[in-house]
Amino acid sequence: MEKLIADIRNFDRKNCSEKVVLESNYFSAYRGKFVLRTRLKRSGSLGILFISKCANRKKSPEDEVRHEYGHTKQLKYLGVMKYILCIGLPSFREWGSDQEYYRRPSEITADMYGGVVSRAYSDKYKERGM
Repeated sequence: MEKLIADIRNFDRKNCSEKVVLESNYFSAYRGKFVLRTRLKRSGSLGILFISKCANRKKSPEDEVRHEYGHTKQLKYLGVMKYILCIGLPSFREWGSDQEYYRRPSEITADMYGGVVSRAYSDKYKERGM
């Protein structure tokens, strides 16, 4: 119960700190988007950010939050159906080419829109993403 109360007290819809998200137990917000913490192995996004608790153990956990936020921008630009069909399902099911996951165009643009700093892309990859 203490963890839930802590999340309620710390909730700020305008929060821009990835650290606040990663310190939350059940929910928080990031740049106007609602965040739910999950016990799943992967994070995801569908207007709401689903940030895995496993993210905290990654090398750059802040970039996990930024990346998923980048997907919310894709959703806004594409609309729900195109986002689900072109980005959501292929990402969730890991469909697509054999290239490294974060070298896929939809993942590159999520990184770019979210402001990920731990992965850098050449202009060629940025163009491909756009």
